[in-house]
Amino acid sequence: MTVSERHRAKPLPSPRWYLIHIKPQQEAQADTKLQRLGYMTFYAFDRIRRRRKRGNTHIVEWIERPYFSRYLFAALRFENDSIQEIEELDEVSCVVRRK
Repeated sequence: MTVSERHRAKPLPSPRWYLIHIKPQQEAQADTKLQRLGYMTFYAFDRIRRRRKRGNTHIVEWIERPYFSRYLFAALRFENDSIQEIEELDEVSCVVRRK
């Protein structure tokens, strides 16, 4: 389903949030793909400063460290949104559901 088709669908009264289990080190990629597909996501991370020494030089770099490693949240906002579309992404291990 395209983003324009999704936005023409009837919106739900409130979004249904799902917990998505992601493959290792793929949180940012999964978040980007879900947003491109038109899903609302929540990916909590902290940017930390790290210093490394290479030879005589100190290198300062910023890295993203997720608060919830291997998890992110996605909301279904429209009637025709599908969990199956989320599960089919390469970065997704599974969608966590209630039993």
